[in-house]
Amino acid sequence: MQTPDPKPGEPLSKCELKICNFLISTPLTQAQIGEKICRSERTVKWHARRVYIKLGVSNRLELIFKERKELAA
Repeated sequence: MQTPDPKPGEPLSKCELKICNFLISTPLTQAQIGEKICRSERTVKWHARRVYIKLGVSNRLELIFKERKELAA
């Protein structure tokens, strides 16, 4: 059974929040993030995609800019 895509604005799960923090604060690849948290690269990519959808961004760079903009506000 496949999980439906999230909707923009939905809250992040604990795992998504953890991965989001790594994506924002480190230059690690998704494979390296997976190694750090004992998950596969595929799992990290899956969660990252959900983070992007929920936060309304298309990629990691947009995520970083969005986070910095919100911190500055």
